[in-house]
This record gives sequence, C-alpha cells and structure tokens, in this order.
Amino acid sequence: MAKNRGRAANRWLLLAVVCGALFVIMMQNTTINLANPDIMRDFGASMTAVEWVLTSYMLAFTSFLLTMGKLGDAVGRKKVFSLGAALYAAGGILAGLSGSIGMLIASSALQGLGGSAMMPATQSLIAANFEKNERGKAMGAWGAVSGLAVVAGPLIGGALAQNGLGAGLNVVLGVAQNWRYIYFLSAFLCVILLAATLVIIPESRDERMRFRADPAGIVLSASSLFLLTFGLINGAKHYGLLYKKEAFTIGSFTIDLGRWSPTPFILILAVVLGALFLLREAKKEKPLFEAALFKDPNFTGGSFVTAVLQFAMMGTFFLMPFFLKSVIGLDSFKAGLAMIPMAVAVMVVSPIAGILSDRIGAKWVIVAGMIVMTGAMLFIANLSPSTTLRSLFAPFVLLGIGIGLPMSPTTSAALLDVPVRKAGGASGTLSMLRQIGAILGIAITATVFGNALPGAMERRVAAMSAPAPRLEKKVEMVKAMMLSGMGDSGSSMSSSGMDAYKDRLAGFFPDPADAEAVSRGLTNAVMTGMSDGMNTAFRWAALAPLFGALGALVLMKNDRRGCAEQATEAEA
Repeated sequence: MAKNRGRAANRWLLLAVVCGALFVIMMQNTTINLANPDIMRDFGASMTAVEWVLTSYMLAFTSFLLTMGKLGDAVGRKKVFSLGAALYAAGGILAGLSGSIGMLIASSALQGLGGSAMMPATQSLIAANFEKNERGKAMGAWGAVSGLAVVAGPLIGGALAQNGLGAGLNVVLGVAQNWRYIYFLSAFLCVILLAATLVIIPESRDERMRFRADPAGIVLSASSLFLLTFGLINGAKHYGLLYKKEAFTIGSFTIDLGRWSPTPFILILAVVLGALFLLREAKKEKPLFEAALFKDPNFTGGSFVTAVLQFAMMGTFFLMPFFLKSVIGLDSFKAGLAMIPMAVAVMVVSPIAGILSDRIGAKWVIVAGMIVMTGAMLFIANLSPSTTLRSLFAPFVLLGIGIGLPMSPTTSAALLDVPVRKAGGASGTLSMLRQIGAILGIAITATVFGNALPGAMERRVAAMSAPAPRLEKKVEMVKAMMLSGMGDSGSSMSSSGMDAYKDRLAGFFPDPADAEAVSRGLTNAVMTGMSDGMNTAFRWAALAPLFGALGALVLMKNDRRGCAEQATEAEA
C-alpha cells in the first residue's frame, strides 16, 4: 500500500515549501531572457549561442518530467524533491560562476534537470498530504503563486540585471556582471527550500512499487520529448518549418538538406520515438507511462485543459512583452509592471476558484474560466501604437480572471481520483503535458505572428500617405526602399530599430521638419503593422480556450467531494 509516514504536521507549511519551489522554477523561466544582451557582451557570444542557455534548460526540464514523477512514487517524493532542489541550487551556483558560454549552457541544463525533479512533486506532495476536500484550496494557492511568478520574474530579473545588489554590495561581493545574481538568487532560494524540505515534509511513496531501472524506456521518452521540444523551439525560428532558413549545425557537424528544413524530420522522429515508447509501455506490467490513468474522465479532461490553458497563456505571455517593449517602447522592468494587474487577478481568483471547485465541482469553474479567457484575448486583439496602459488595464484583469479560474481546478480535478501511490507518475504526466502545451503555444503563436507580420507591415507602409503633396514622390521612393528591405520578415523593425532610417531620410529631405514628419509616419505605419500581426496571432490563440471549454464539457465529470465522501480505496 502507499507509504506515508503521517501527513505533514502542518500541511500549510508544506504547501508553502512546494509553492516556493514552483515560484523559483517559473521565475527562472521568465527571468533569464532579460540577461541575454549582457551575457552576449560579457562572453562575446553569438545570439544563437546565448539562446541555448534557455533552450538547454527547457530541454532538460521537459525531457525528464515523466521519469522524475514516476521515480518519486518509487523511491520517495521527498527524496526526489530534495534531489531536485539540490541540483537546482548547484546549477545556479555553477551558472553564476561560469567563465564561458559553454559552462553556462551546461549549468542551465543541470538546473532544468533539477526543475524536472521538483515540478511533479509540487503536485504529488499536495495530493499525498491534503484530503480531497481541501485539495482545491491548496491547488488554488499553487495557481496563485504560478501567476505571481510569471510577472515577478521579469521585475526581479530586470532589477538584478540592471543594478545587482547595489554598487556597494557588488564591489564587496566581487560581482561585476549583474546577470550572475539571477542565478545566485535561484541557488540561494533552493538552499532554503532544501533545508525546509528536510524539516517539514514527510516521506511518502508506493510501498508496492520497486524501482527498476528501465534505460530503454527512459531513453525513448526523454529522446522523444527532447526532439519535440527542440523542433518546436528552434524549428520555425532558425531552420524554418518546411523550407530551409539555415542549415542544421552543432559545432563542426552540419546537415544540409538543400532547400528543405530539418524541422519536419526532427518532429517526425520525435513522434516515431514517442509511439515506440507508448507501444513498449503498453506491454509492461509496471510502465513508466500509465495509459490506464486516462480511463478516468477527470484525469483525461484535466490533462487536456491543462495543456490548452498553458498553450493560450504562454502564447499570450510571449506576445504581450514584445508589444509593450517593441511598440510602446517600455523597458523590461516597466513591461513587467504593466502586467501586474493580470498577475494580481490570477492571485486573487485562483484561491477562490480552488474553494469553489471543492464546493460546486471543478467542471463549471473551468468552463467559465476558459470562456472568460477567450473573451479577454479577443478584447486584447485590438492593439495599435496608440494603445495606452490604461486601456490595457481592463483586458489584463479579465485575462487574469480567465487564467485564475481554471488553473487550480484542472490540476485538483485531474488528481482527484488518482490513488496517492500513483500521484507522482500522474503529476509527472500532467507536468509533461503542461510543458508541451506551453512550448506549442509559444511556437505556434510565434509562427502565426511571424507569418502575419511581413504582410501586415507592407500593407501599412504601402498605405502611408505623404505629410504634404509636394513630398509624395520622395515618400514613395522611401517606402519602396523600406519595403525592399523588409524581405520575408519585419521582425527586426521596432520603435528603436526605426531610428536607423532617420539618417537615410536626411538625404531625401533636406528640411529637418520634413524628415521628422516622414519619419513619424513611417514609424507609425511599421508599428501599426506589427500590432496587426499581433492581433492576428491573438485572435487565432483565442480559439484554444474555447477548445478547452469544450473538452471540459465533454470529458469531465463534475465531482463534489466533501470530507465525509472521502474515497479511501483510492489511497489504498
């Protein structure tokens, strides 16, 4: 039977520890990109090399979620959670001390591995230590912290990357490159989490399950997830979805398929390896991946909604900072401040949603949240250069409500009828699907935006009128110059990037007032085109929550479990 040496003496302190781990993981995900320009400068590295810092983290994190969740059931959730915190801290220290971009990439991968051990346990430890009628409330706090981390990450990272700990302390500590504090902070927090884990969290595991190394299963699952993540993150951005943008190169090893991109082959190989893994697992008595979990309609529905929610949420979080920084012209810190209303709404609504799901059932709370989320995304999809932060307040709050309502009920409903002894494996599966949904959301939203952007910019620039009739011919020449320079992508254009055209305009327009007027018109056309591209992506992404609502309606039951209705056989 499931071994649980007594539930935590104070399960709310346990909740604080696992939520702290969730905060660190999600904060790091949203923070490190802010330091990329500084890392490039300090190491003299290329943008492609620096992008591997986050890519290596995400690859290691996603590839081992399933394995780590199952390992927690077998050898002890506390042990695996503690191991994850130790690896995360070690990775953070090594990253902060890195003397080369290669060491930084390897250290980030170590942090990703630590995160993959901690993440499933943040859910399975809640399932093992909270009664069913309290899990919604506990998961509500979990969801609130998740929302807080998404916005707090850029604020904390932006402040550290810009100022460190202050000029005086920076000198005392001998840290000249402020981005290193981002890693030291994550390491420091994980050391605290590790100490708290050893004191507060009781051990729990499945006594009937003996861990048996399954190298083939681990290699197949990790390889499939690795290739899927790599293909989706790097495919459209670097190599192209179908036709080649650049050759596939790692070090001195290069694969050149002529006009064809390697991305489809990478994704096909990921699917093939995944299918082989599932076929292999179906024949095993104690599989790494338990397909039987999906016989439970709540687990099936919760898994689907979790992936869809992350798809829509991360697609939105990818685009909004880009708009705030590239179109409105905010810096990273102010862009994070602008999204605080959304984070506050998530933090307020998520615990309420958890309580509601305990009382009236999760299904209708989830459906309501998904519908609100669709409305908020359509509301947001009216961006333009004249958009103000005040006009974004209401849609951001509405989006926060839409995210907060389903965030915790989906997880608590998915794990409701899962036996505690299988909670780690189930949590690992949920975490894996959540991460795949997030990666798909970023990749597909970015692709839709990238495809819509050039045409939108070209239309806006082509439609721009001269500020005065006497300037029409020269303006047409400037527009032709810009349109030919855009090529297949206008993504390099931004409010700051447009400054490069001002010097050229002086050669066309000797009168500075004319040059300034034309510059303003061109900048507005480009920024409007960029906004149009984002609006297109938001409208397509808004369909995802509708599918989530439909999935919840069709797949999920609407269980309401009070304390008297505890299903003790599920914990046997």
